Amino acid sequence: MSVPQIGQASGTCSRCGRTYFARRPAREVVCECSKICERCGGKMSPVTDLPDPRTYGKVENVHGQRVTLETTGKCDDCGWLTEDKPVEVRLE
Repeated sequence: MSVPQIGQASGTCSRCGRTYFARRPAREVVCECSKICERCGGKMSPVTDLPDPRTYGKVENVHGQRVTLETTGKCDDCGWLTEDKPVEVRLE
């Protein structure tokens, strides 16, 4: 018979260093750092309107970036594109 864990669990994001605390039995949380633009600090929105597959990698934005299949987010303020995936933080 296993004893349920009680108290608080904590974990640190490997990308941004933010520490999360949660009541047990929490096991993981998703860090918010993938939703913040690394260039201007604005809010990132998921890319849902990908261009025609024939134009992948051919059309540039104002920052010289090209949309690819790996593009996951776009900044609402400056238009910066990212391929960062959300980070799951293990709580122990």
